Amino acid sequence: MVEVVVERPTFISPRNETGSSNGGLVDDNDPTFQFPTSHNNTVTVSPTLPPGRPVTRVVAHDPDIGRNGHLVYRLPLTGDNSDRKFTIDRHRGLVYLDYRLDHVTYAEYRLTVVAEDDGIVRRSATAQLVVVVNRSFPFPLPAGSRDPEVGRYDVAIAAVGVLTLAALVGVVMLILVAFTRRVARYVRCGLPLSSVSASCCRTQQLADITPRSSTVSFLPPRPQNT
Repeated sequence: MVEVVVERPTFISPRNETGSSNGGLVDDNDPTFQFPTSHNNTVTVSPTLPPGRPVTRVVAHDPDIGRNGHLVYRLPLTGDNSDRKFTIDRHRGLVYLDYRLDHVTYAEYRLTVVAEDDGIVRRSATAQLVVVVNRSFPFPLPAGSRDPEVGRYDVAIAAVGVLTLAALVGVVMLILVAFTRRVARYVRCGLPLSSVSASCCRTQQLADITPRSSTVSFLPPRPQNT
């Protein structure tokens, strides 16, 4: 007789990045914010930033895998955001302005940001984001943004600012050149600069370019020989 021994197979539970078993069903880690943090939590905007524009992007991380590592964001309607001045994209973390700031000269809005995973027993983290509105800020672009789309917006606005500044410099240079030429004309008039009118030199220039008349002498006719 041949005895057959059948061994029961051994199943090894997969583990997630943190060593949790049960195929990632165990939620071992809380989310942690990368922005804002206790040392870096402030962005500055101009009051000219129109509603609907992104202010910044909050970023959090959860090392769990699967749904336990999938994060959503929210802005509770508390404190400085009790009247919903700011909103947030739940999945991307983009913070949007939902309020007109035209009347604001300087203000600070402290917002509570929540990052929450999608586990069965949900874990969350909170951080404080400070939005500073400063009228002395020259352009309506957010400072310190962590979002690539907002970064491209920053670059475009900065380029417009540089071109505007170059145009202003060019206008100033043209004004200086025109003023220098006018002074030179006053000097050629030989009169004090304080008493010379703008038309003096124009009249002198017209006189200089007017064709001068020439004098023609007529000789008496030669007598004919008889």
